[in-house]
This record gives sequence, C-alpha cells and structure tokens, in this order.
Amino acid sequence: MTTCPCSDIQLCKPISGPPVNRQHGELYGFYSSSPNQLDSYHNHNLNFTYITTLAWATGYEIMCLAHEHKVRVILAAPTFDLQLFYTNTSAQKAWILSTLDTVIQIYYDGIVFDFEEPISKVLAYTYLQLIQDTKTIFAQYNPSYQISVCVPWSPDGIDGRIYPYLELSYAVDLIYVMMYDMQSQIWNSPCIANANSPLDGIKHGISRYLDLGVDTKKMILGVPWYGYRYTCVDTEYTIMKPTDRFCPIQKTNFRNVSCTDAVGNQLPFHDIRRIFNQGRGYTNTGGRKWDTDMEAPFFNEWDGSDSGITYQYWYDDAQSLRSKFEWAKSQGLAGVGPFAFSYIYGDDSSYEDPRAAEEDARDMWSAFDSFFQLPHRDWMKFQQFQEVHG
Repeated sequence: MTTCPCSDIQLCKPISGPPVNRQHGELYGFYSSSPNQLDSYHNHNLNFTYITTLAWATGYEIMCLAHEHKVRVILAAPTFDLQLFYTNTSAQKAWILSTLDTVIQIYYDGIVFDFEEPISKVLAYTYLQLIQDTKTIFAQYNPSYQISVCVPWSPDGIDGRIYPYLELSYAVDLIYVMMYDMQSQIWNSPCIANANSPLDGIKHGISRYLDLGVDTKKMILGVPWYGYRYTCVDTEYTIMKPTDRFCPIQKTNFRNVSCTDAVGNQLPFHDIRRIFNQGRGYTNTGGRKWDTDMEAPFFNEWDGSDSGITYQYWYDDAQSLRSKFEWAKSQGLAGVGPFAFSYIYGDDSSYEDPRAAEEDARDMWSAFDSFFQLPHRDWMKFQQFQEVHG
C-alpha cells in the first residue's frame, strides 16, 4: 500500500459504518466526466453540506478532502469483458480481486458499475453475476464498502438495455437511476427539441421500477447538471422563426429510431447559463421560458444571419430540480444526486460578471434543500470553509 498522502493519516481510512446513509438520505453525485480537467479550485468549491458519495472521483486530494467531511469516494468500475467472464469465471474473479486491490491502494470506499450497452440475455445475467460476486468479495474485506450500479431512466429496454433490474437492485447497496437523456429514443412524438429530464418522465420511470419490485430505499434519483443545444431546422410544413416555441430537429438513425437528442450538443449547466447571460455573439430571443408540461426551462437563440438559424437550449436549473427533489422525497427514495458536480463550475473569467456564476452555483446547491427538507442554508459556513481551504 502506498504511503498515506493526506495531512492526517486518519483520512486514509475508508468511511466506516453502513454503506448507505439511511438516517438523512444520500446525496450521491458524479464528480466529473473529465477528472483531469479539474483542479484545486473545483475541489474546494464542492459544498459538502449534504454530500455522502462522490462517484468517479480521481486523485488523492479529493479523497482526503472528501474523507475530511465523512464522504465516500467511489471508483468507476474498470473496463471488463462480459463475453470473457461468461466463459471464464477465473478471469472474472481476477478482475474483482484486482479492482479491490486498486480500491485499497488508493484508500477509496467502493465502486460504481455503469455499463450501458445493449447485450444478450446471457450476458445480461453475466453482468449480474459479476456485480453479485463483486459485492460479496468486497464485503468480506470491508462491510462498509459501497457497491452501486447505474441504470437507465426506465427499465423498459431504453436504448436496447434489457437487464435483470430487480436482481441488480438486490445485488447492490444503491441503484443510481439516470433520469436524463430521455430523448435518446423519441418514438411517439414529432421530431422536436424537448426537455432532457421532464418530471412526468421521471414519475413514469420510477413507477416502472416499482412495478418490478425495486425498493425505493435503494434508489438514487440521478439528475442532469447539463442540457442540450439543438439546431432548429425548417420542415416542409413550417419555417422556423427565432421566437417559435417548437424547434424541429434533424432526423438521424440511432438504435432503431430516427429521432434522438444525439443530434444536439450536450453542454454543462455553467456554459448554458453563461450563454444565456451574455450570449455568444447571437441574439437571445425572448429570454428564459418555462414549459409547464415538462416543468423545465428553455430559451431560443438566433444567429442573426441571412439564413436565420435558430438554436434552442433545454436544461435544468434550481427551479426544475426542486420539483424533482420534492417528488423524490415524497416517494421515499434513498437520495438524489447530479451528473456531474463539476458542471456548475467553469472558467469564471469568461463571465462578464463573475458574481452571476457564483449565484447560479449557489442556487443549484440550494435546490438540494428541497429533498433534505431543511430551510435555505446559511451560506456563511460554506464561505468560511472556502476561505480556510481555498
């Protein structure tokens, strides 16, 4: 084992106790999809008021900082070969032991599985066996280790992912339900831009997991701290105007559909808000709008050219997230959490007024109060922490 890199050797000890916070609930979020782009500034701008688990965290600094706040840090499950594991159980056990050794060596607190490919029924059960065996072996070494798995927003074959979801929920401590990218396969509506994570879609997806028998006390409501920019196109029936509500989007083939959010550009919340606040040389036409059916904000942008290209942005902000968190609390879910914590931060020098970025970030953190049912936080404590550690 490597020498403890923390200033206090006690911080290198894994978090002890049950793998799930049953008393207050879980704030389980992903640290970043691009960990190498993060730095000390982003680490110390994490608000640890409610956080219980940081997934995909990379680096000793964030491990030491998280453990200082009694927060678990969990590793992304390393790449594996289900076809190999189906025919070679020894290879599967070797993978588990190697992964366990990695967790021990870097002083982490568990792992999260996030496999999202369509596979055969046989390999789906191989995936289940891998997770079951991982849980067993990790628990034998340290019962406090947390094992979790990511699942799509609905169990009904989203993007071809047909897995044994009920059995998966039995095998892990938590399932992170990825309540976003709901427009990846658009089957029954015109090919138009829509919300990334509409509240009705969340309610439907969770209800389908409940129909299978999945325990709410194992569910994390995963929410997006990102959105999409769509390029609106003219159709044979309509010519898109900069102020139009409905934005037709280009059709393309994706996993048996011809309409998908894959034609859009995925953008972190920070970038969308920066574009909204000060533009990118284009014209914001009409400001922020609110869709009451999907309970989500959006806005249009016009490039001002002769061709008249209009873009439409759909995203989640504090208002839309509060509705989701309140509903999750009312259903008795284990917790909530974003993909990804880093998406509300960026290069604040790109803001004409950096205070706007700070206010946006503060609002997003405050939205969690709706789940944990506490009054709006006194942010002095958080600011004092930043001054000491920044």
